[in-house]
Amino acid sequence: MVFADDFLARARVGCDDDPVYTFFMNAVQTLRIRFAARERSNMKSAHPLLVTFSLFAISGCSASNGGPTTLPAGAPSTAAHHRSASLGPVLTTSDRGEIFGFDIDQNGNDGVLSSWTGAKISVQTFNATTGKITKTLGVKKGKSVRNGDDYVTDGIFANDVALIDFQKAGIPGQTPTHDKYRVMNPVTANAFAGSWNPGIKLFNIVQNAENQATTTSVVYGYQRLGSDLPKLVVTDLAQKKSSHVIKLSDAQFALGAAPQLAQDTVNNLAVIAP
Repeated sequence: MVFADDFLARARVGCDDDPVYTFFMNAVQTLRIRFAARERSNMKSAHPLLVTFSLFAISGCSASNGGPTTLPAGAPSTAAHHRSASLGPVLTTSDRGEIFGFDIDQNGNDGVLSSWTGAKISVQTFNATTGKITKTLGVKKGKSVRNGDDYVTDGIFANDVALIDFQKAGIPGQTPTHDKYRVMNPVTANAFAGSWNPGIKLFNIVQNAENQATTTSVVYGYQRLGSDLPKLVVTDLAQKKSSHVIKLSDAQFALGAAPQLAQDTVNNLAVIAP
């Protein structure tokens, strides 16, 4: 998918070391940091369009460079099979708003995004195959939105469970923003299914480890209090509460350093690079 001028592609090549797949994973984390943290810099850099692309397919991957597999002479021609790239459906928010975070279900064709117009905010589900909005929910408008209330889509996790952050704006210089998390379980139900409690007061998610394979998920964020110390929260979103909080060193994992978070689901590990 593409956010107007931000290229983001998903390739079904079956090889983790393929450069297109690696680029996709890096781009996801970059976008998630940009959109989830944008209220701290007071910059609204999102775009109202999502575009899908059909990439050429390579039937084999080299372990060294991710290139086409070379077969011995006379072997059946199953490698180096290409298709031309083409522009797919263009998705536009139902209210022409800017997109503050989105994700898609890796095991289906549904997705969810958050929209902001300046006067109205909403959460919208969509069909990733057709590029059509399925439903608009959680619509809020008026003075509170003009004062800074918004939604941020943090992501879709295992079993099509999505986490949406409703950020209730505080009073500048007096009270901090309050993050009120909403769960969609599943996204295809097109409705909120309760709230999620991170177990930390005033906790704001900056990014999550990409994982739709296991119900144990991990997110990285900070408390909107004092020195904004960073933390990891381990959670099963379907249970709507956190199971473990890991405090991080501010010297190594400060927000300004934009650390990158990943999850090893085989060995049940969280990996974070400062």
